[in-house]
Amino acid sequence: MGSPGSGKSAILANYTIQNPQTVYYTVEVEGKNRADEFLITLCTQLIQKIDGQNPTLPDNVTEGSWYLSLLLQKISDNLTAEEKLIVVVDGCDNLDRQSQPRDSNIFYLPRYLPKQVYFLLARRPFLRAKSGLLIETPAETLNLEEYPEQNREDARAYIEHYLAIPEVGANITALFRMVRYTLINYLLPVAIVPVA
Repeated sequence: MGSPGSGKSAILANYTIQNPQTVYYTVEVEGKNRADEFLITLCTQLIQKIDGQNPTLPDNVTEGSWYLSLLLQKISDNLTAEEKLIVVVDGCDNLDRQSQPRDSNIFYLPRYLPKQVYFLLARRPFLRAKSGLLIETPAETLNLEEYPEQNREDARAYIEHYLAIPEVGANITALFRMVRYTLINYLLPVAIVPVA
């Protein structure tokens, strides 16, 4: 968890890139902040992982966590001892709470997870009582605000890495030149016009 801009999405995106076997869902995309959309998308991705084909979901897939729980259990039963299923959900605090009953878990997430199934959830800080999340499985919380120096160093290293790539560095330099030109030639002269 962390405040806006603290690196939650960047961490999850980087984790997903480094671990392509993960299942990824972001609530930040317009129209993806509803529980029904989450269930349809996630269940589709899970079935594609199992069967490698586009599934036909039951008509009532969005009526609670029953089908998601069933899929997670099915996957868990077929994992080897070394395998894990990791589901990454970014932007949990952006859920449209009107899209599901108040007494249900956010996105209808199951209260219990089968063995070797994990969820990585990103959200902004809020009171636990208002989290909308009731889980009865071991859980850990990482608060990015407790690591400001590491966050700053990670951001610096990330930027330096991408600026060292010739095409990226050249594009960013050109972008900064364009912004500077626009500021000097168009925006600043208008902003400095004396008021009579």
